[in-house]
Amino acid sequence: KTTKTSKNSQGERIREIRTALKMTQDGMGKALGISKQFLSRVENSIVRLSSEKLIALSKKYNVDINYVLTGNGNLFLD
Repeated sequence: KTTKTSKNSQGERIREIRTALKMTQDGMGKALGISKQFLSRVENSIVRLSSEKLIALSKKYNVDINYVLTGNGNLFLD
């Protein structure tokens, strides 16, 4: 397995980003203004993050929204 393998779902990609940042679900949830439980549901592809939360994720952690949405590109912007 290579490090740049595209994860199948948006939730899996968000989990990949969170673990790359060495954050807990609780920590990232608080940073984005959502509960740990909601973030767990996002990571398990039960629900999706809103556009506002995706933008917050990108701004706070320099995350590539295109990667989150499509799996193309890199986890983080240069």
